[in-house]
Amino acid sequence: MIYVTIGTHPVPFDRLIAAMEAFAGTITEEVIIQAGASEIPFQYAKHLTFIPWDESRGYIQSARVVVSHAGVGTLIDAISVNARIIVWPRLGAYGEAANDHQMEIAQVLSDQKRVIMVNNADELVAALRSDDLPISRVDGAKGGGLIESLRASLNGIRSKKQRA
Repeated sequence: MIYVTIGTHPVPFDRLIAAMEAFAGTITEEVIIQAGASEIPFQYAKHLTFIPWDESRGYIQSARVVVSHAGVGTLIDAISVNARIIVWPRLGAYGEAANDHQMEIAQVLSDQKRVIMVNNADELVAALRSDDLPISRVDGAKGGGLIESLRASLNGIRSKKQRA
């Protein structure tokens, strides 16, 4: 099963949702999309709007691969269960987020080989068809630098905001 989540942000993420719905029509594997406020019509994937945290975590634990925005809460949940994760960051230029902080977070995790980062539908499909998706991991008792990396990324974003 492929689980797609855009978290609890009230703004739609239609680029991701439309790409995953189209991909779902090309495969037999079950695709479950937590689409939030998106109004994309669904024909192939199972559609969920906003769901409780424990239900989302259950899907994350059961999925062959998780496709997600770069929300820190979702990423920590997925990494903590060693999920295979494809991340498509929300971008400010598309009105999906206030700025590009998700790109920065996704890049840090991609550089650490914890996730595959994609930025468009073609990259998403290529990643989904790959036999070489990394397994995200939490190394060591303190997260192997994960929390520190996320904190550093968030602090960098905060510093940029303060200078602006």
